[in-house]
Amino acid sequence: MKTIQETKYICEACGSKFEKESEAKKCESYPIIDNKKPKVGDKVRINCGDGFGNIGIVVDVGFTSYDDYFPHTVCITAKLDGPYSRVLYDYWFEIVERS
Repeated sequence: MKTIQETKYICEACGSKFEKESEAKKCESYPIIDNKKPKVGDKVRINCGDGFGNIGIVVDVGFTSYDDYFPHTVCITAKLDGPYSRVLYDYWFEIVERS
């Protein structure tokens, strides 16, 4: 039997795993984007894409891991009318009423 041991490097900001230490350090260098400080229960208006202009209620606040477009960005899940919900990044919504 052979045993293989692998080393992974983890970004301490978001938890993303990388093969190279340099990639993890690059990821850690991105700032955390949380301009609006959303909270569960806030009412938000969608500014972009599907549901544009609709009002939703924040049901979850999360955090993106590394990607090329939104590294370390706070995101929300907003419940819309009916059975619909939408995940929105910081730039895609505005808070219209705080809970």
